[in-house]
Amino acid sequence: MLALLMLRSPLSLAAALLAAACGGAPAAPPTPAPTTAAAPAKATPPPVLQDPIIVIGAGAAGLAAAVEAAGAGARVVLIDRSTVFGGHAVVADGGVAMVGTPVQQAVRLTDTPALAAEDLLAWGQDADEAWVRRYASRSRPDVYDWLTAMGVEFTGVTQMPGNRVARYHRTREGGLGLVAPMYRNALALGVELRFSEDVNDLIIDEGRVVGVRTRGIRDGRDRMRRATAVILATGGFESDLERVRQNWPRGVTPPDRVLTGSGRNSRGDGIDLARQARAGLHRMDHQWNIATGLPDPRTPDGERGLEAVVPRSIWLNRLGRRFVDENAGVRVTYPAVLHQPGGYFLAIVDADGARALTIAAPDWGDAGRIDREVLQNSLLVARGNDLRALARAAGIPSARLRRAVAVLTASSSARRC
Repeated sequence: MLALLMLRSPLSLAAALLAAACGGAPAAPPTPAPTTAAAPAKATPPPVLQDPIIVIGAGAAGLAAAVEAAGAGARVVLIDRSTVFGGHAVVADGGVAMVGTPVQQAVRLTDTPALAAEDLLAWGQDADEAWVRRYASRSRPDVYDWLTAMGVEFTGVTQMPGNRVARYHRTREGGLGLVAPMYRNALALGVELRFSEDVNDLIIDEGRVVGVRTRGIRDGRDRMRRATAVILATGGFESDLERVRQNWPRGVTPPDRVLTGSGRNSRGDGIDLARQARAGLHRMDHQWNIATGLPDPRTPDGERGLEAVVPRSIWLNRLGRRFVDENAGVRVTYPAVLHQPGGYFLAIVDADGARALTIAAPDWGDAGRIDREVLQNSLLVARGNDLRALARAAGIPSARLRRAVAVLTASSSARRC
């Protein structure tokens, strides 16, 4: 299976405050008319409408920023080129790593900010220590309490590689279950939503961003929107494979073929806007890459991919050699895959393993669909009635395949005991 590139951006919270809107001065008292009847008082002019805070991007970060700003009293306009909210978060699994939550306590897990910070700093690559410690200490009130107050439901916790306790919180309905409550709260707070609108330029006056220029995707209309402040909550570039290669993580060579599983609008336009304002770009090579990628059978261009989760499998390179501990975690498996000839591998599964295979996307929850479109797809899966036929279909030596199947059989037997 080919290496699949897929960004899982952490939830980003942003707060913004707005000064009180200017009100019109009341009219002076009217001069009495030369009649006995008093002249009607002039109406007080309506208050001058303050320029809004503009948030660019309606994914998890943009929705969070809009909710915080509107909740603090700001007038907020949220702009996104898509026709719907959610960005990449909608197609992600929606999990959030948090510390010391009621969900952990309900299953008798003891977790502390100090323990979490140690895990994150030990497992993280070039982690920012100050940010890690702040997140570990504040994730309960600033993330868990904030999200659950809006209606996000967490159904359990999973222990991920590098963590000594389970702290990866699963959401009901995946990514949609994370962003939909934020969207509903944004509507309730009066956030003005502008979908199908592209932000082409920032308006910069004396070094300060004071607005944006946009174009309607449907009507083609150009607009100039003034702003008290502009929050740039977009910038993913993983659907622009040229940018991906330009910013490939140092120390590893990209494979001949790279797939993208990111949102279709993640093409780096937010980075281009940031450059207009002379923003500093930091850690552009810190990409989140997934080793277990499959070409998406729905896209004939061959650039889109799906993240396959294959918990019961043996990985062989194209020479038929097992090259890694499949359960070691992505920090180990990802570079191991990149070092294989051609940058791909074969995942050998038995019937139990095939049933356990899942696709990490909300629209792939149907096992029947996975069977029809993936397992029965001869372009993705090689099958054989016996080991010799399977080795021939996979193009690997049958003796090596026999050894791998023996390991898989022993592992399956151990699980049943």
